[in-house]
Amino acid sequence: MIPSPPLREIVHAGWRLFVRELRLRYRRAFFGVLWSVLPLVVAAAAYLSVAPRPESSGERGAVPTVLDVLVGLVLVQAFVDGLNYPQQLARRLRTLLAHSSFPRESLLVAGAGFVGFNLLVRAAVTAAALGLGAEPLAATAPLALGGALLLGGLGLCVGAFLAAPALLLWDVRFGLPYVTGLLYLVTPVFYRPGEEGLLAWANALNPLTHVLEASRALVWGAPISWLPLLSVLCLSFFLALLTPRALRRALCCALPYA
Repeated sequence: MIPSPPLREIVHAGWRLFVRELRLRYRRAFFGVLWSVLPLVVAAAAYLSVAPRPESSGERGAVPTVLDVLVGLVLVQAFVDGLNYPQQLARRLRTLLAHSSFPRESLLVAGAGFVGFNLLVRAAVTAAALGLGAEPLAATAPLALGGALLLGGLGLCVGAFLAAPALLLWDVRFGLPYVTGLLYLVTPVFYRPGEEGLLAWANALNPLTHVLEASRALVWGAPISWLPLLSVLCLSFFLALLTPRALRRALCCALPYA
């Protein structure tokens, strides 16, 4: 197995990979980076069309539902981006990875670059929408960006573990859109978390739920349930420690058969 290169080399290679892939991605796109926010705007507009009136939100008071949904979409999409980019980059670069000493860990750096870039664009649009809304924002609202970064990092860890299987089995590639759809179903983006029944159990066991609700609470100035959030932080930290070495070893095993 190829030894792990120095951290500086990994970051440098990952940054160059991110810049190259970003230029290629939007080179022939007339609307450019707007494509990264279009799904967000379409989903929020579709929800607004079927829910024209704001809901009463109990502890948070009357929160404009469409803005609540917009915040949730930004957060969950950060996780979905992190989930997708490692295995997408591994598929695109499998020949380079198989026949050179290119750092495998650089896929994580490039994936983090895409997650951060998309997040900044979407956060700017969301901030503009929140600023135009009728509801006053809490002073802690900018801290909600930390929740999106946490979900993006968690998605990168999970996506890194899927990179090697995605090279060997196209079922992973074909199945991810269905997993993403299920994720939106069991994460309270378009509804309040359930209090009883199967959906309530799914919400409680879903790590994204706790980060999502904490981030929304920061935006609107509501109380935060710290214990579930700290559990997600510990899980993310544990996965972050395992992910780089696991990605390197898994790709070294999978690339000869890809």
